[in-house]
Amino acid sequence: MSLLLESIRIVHNRCPLLPYHLHRIDKTYKHLFSTSAKLEDIKSSIEKAALSARNDTVYKLRLLYNRNDWHIEIIPYTMRQISNCQCVYDDTVEYDFKFADRRQLEQLSAQHDDADDILIIKNGCVTDSSYANVAFYDGREWATPATPLLEGTRRAELLDNKKIVKKDITVREIVEYQKVSLFNAMINLEEITFSTQNIIL
Repeated sequence: MSLLLESIRIVHNRCPLLPYHLHRIDKTYKHLFSTSAKLEDIKSSIEKAALSARNDTVYKLRLLYNRNDWHIEIIPYTMRQISNCQCVYDDTVEYDFKFADRRQLEQLSAQHDDADDILIIKNGCVTDSSYANVAFYDGREWATPATPLLEGTRRAELLDNKKIVKKDITVREIVEYQKVSLFNAMINLEEITFSTQNIIL
């Protein structure tokens, strides 16, 4: 089995979404390994590593783990510049758990032409981009697909705080929205945002 992965944002030596990451890790352990994760030990390791980072920039903490062990690495984070994307269609793609092996997603990413990223369409509905959850703005509220490939930690936090709502969004309904935002554990809602006219259907 491929290693599992958590990408955790560190800012000012803190991990704002850590409770959401720990929840997903425990959920993953219970589903894949039929056991509970050693959350206190993992939490302590993450917090100790976060304190070792300089506090003048944003870092990505990568936690690679399997049933019996975990490894942590910290790297400075640079956000990708995304201003458009292209829809790719695959009714079989699965990414329920955050595996380090992303070959299936990378194969889909290879299908786009000159677009900066892809928007994955499954069974006629929008799911995610190649590396982020998405939300669409209609002038009133932000809506995120109800059936993403991966339920991200930032997505969970935004839903809990009622900053986004869940909706089934078909590829045909994309044009009903004004703009789209790509977000994940490292990227806040609206940090990467562009017009839905920049989506190649």
